[in-house]
Amino acid sequence: RSTLFPYTTLFRSGTWLLYQNHADKGYTKSETVSITYRNGEKGSKLNTKWTQKGRLFLYELLKRDGILPLMEQELQF
Repeated sequence: RSTLFPYTTLFRSGTWLLYQNHADKGYTKSETVSITYRNGEKGSKLNTKWTQKGRLFLYELLKRDGILPLMEQELQF
């Protein structure tokens, strides 16, 4: 299996975070969004998204482990 998740991300307090050695490389972008709970109370949540640079990093990391996107797998004969 890929080394992707054990060495790049961790889940803390309901949020995915990058390990420190990747945190300052611009791989993700986080924003706080307002939410409304089922009981009507207001709150906020941190949303973290991969940037284009981060998606390329993930692609290269997975490719190194022999894992390719389905689209590329179909092109191989």
